[in-house]
Amino acid sequence: MVAKTGFWYVGWTLAAIAALLPMLLIESQRSYKKYSPRLRKQIVRVFILLGSWCLAILGIAYFIQVGLVSIANVFVSMISSVRSVANNKIGFLVFVAVFAVCGFIAMVRFFKDLAFEELIYHLPRQQLKRLLVYKLFKASCFALFAWFEITVILVGFLYVNTAAEIFKLFVLMFDDVVRF
Repeated sequence: MVAKTGFWYVGWTLAAIAALLPMLLIESQRSYKKYSPRLRKQIVRVFILLGSWCLAILGIAYFIQVGLVSIANVFVSMISSVRSVANNKIGFLVFVAVFAVCGFIAMVRFFKDLAFEELIYHLPRQQLKRLLVYKLFKASCFALFAWFEITVILVGFLYVNTAAEIFKLFVLMFDDVVRF
């Protein structure tokens, strides 16, 4: 298995992504005589759709992770300064609920203000279209095509390992929250 996450279904899903996306990209580039133009266009469309969504999910996971850690740090610093809320159970629960809602709203507002969706969805989608549809890169010899295939496979494995590490950190964060 490519990625060790501690959950077999997540590991298998990441391994399938690691195998499917590079295979689609490589097949779309090497299949000029093997497949019809219509099928090649479909392969490119599927790759652009899957690739852009996978990168968007990874970017959102990064953003959520940083946001949750930031909110937790602010919460810990605020709760330590307000001793009267910590002693009252109902007051503490209200404080946590209000803080969670405000933290969620702040994360959404920050996400929109930064135009983060442009960075994690639109830009990768445009660059994939530029690479695959407009074909600025053409492999003219075996060495260039081999370099292209190896690079695609390595980037796929890097993506999967990054996604597995983010998933492990989410599991650790939520495990610590449950224990708290």
